[in-house]
Amino acid sequence: MFTVTDIKNYIYCPRIIYFKNLHQFSEPLENNSLVKEGSNFHKKRFKYQNYIKKIFKEYESNKKEVKIYDEDIDICGIVDEIFFSTKETIPVEYKFSEYMGEIHETHLIQLTLYALLIKRNYNVTVLKGYIVYTRGAIKCIEVVFEKEDFANCLENINMMKKIFLGQYIPNLNLNIEKCNSCYFKKICIS
Repeated sequence: MFTVTDIKNYIYCPRIIYFKNLHQFSEPLENNSLVKEGSNFHKKRFKYQNYIKKIFKEYESNKKEVKIYDEDIDICGIVDEIFFSTKETIPVEYKFSEYMGEIHETHLIQLTLYALLIKRNYNVTVLKGYIVYTRGAIKCIEVVFEKEDFANCLENINMMKKIFLGQYIPNLNLNIEKCNSCYFKKICIS
């Protein structure tokens, strides 16, 4: 089963999935300072709860750190928070980063995947979600989902499956900014 993080990595660079899943290479997390910062943030993020509660005060209930999966599409993940009302269900993803005027593609994919998993698991309508950027000024950005967003997620999952089954090897697509920060750079580019 793939994780939502696997899909984020696939969007960032499909060759990461190729090396991690097919060749069983793994990046030591203790070497990745951003992952450590994000992990520490998630342990302490509850200080933002009062800010979030004001935004979602009309919702009847919420669940935090919800483990969710779907065996039919082979995806699992942990949603930071889900708010429920009789009208709609809202996924919320917290990011230990600063909002710079646009949503990062991997953040959007992650939230969309969580929305898809929530729809399939709870049999509810999920029309929008929120990404809460917590560095600098706290920003709560609304994301409205379109049908094609969910279709694109399913297509990405299918492409990942092809990589994993050895039916497809992603082309090398050099991107200096991405490649320089990638753990797999040495084996990928050589």
